Amino acid sequence: MTAGISSSIIQPYLPLLAAIAIGLLIGTQRGWAQRTFDTGRRVAGFRTFGLIGGIGGLAPDTVAAALAIGVAPVLPQAISAAPNRTICPPPRRSQAW
Repeated sequence: MTAGISSSIIQPYLPLLAAIAIGLLIGTQRGWAQRTFDTGRRVAGFRTFGLIGGIGGLAPDTVAAALAIGVAPVLPQAISAAPNRTICPPPRRSQAW
């Protein structure tokens, strides 16, 4: 028997572990940058970014499925309504030339 963990067991978890590690690194940097702020002014740090990284590591398949389910029914309506909408109205011309 080998003393280590088999790579086939770790392989599926590597993207999740990488996402958590990156989130923790970003949280550490942000916490260090905000160390002089007052207590109520610090927004997110080590734990928050680690959690967000973990969710991001789990999310690609889940988000893709949720977007496909949520966007698919609305997409035909959005496409059919698009030609009738303008992003911004045309500029008004002044009558005093």
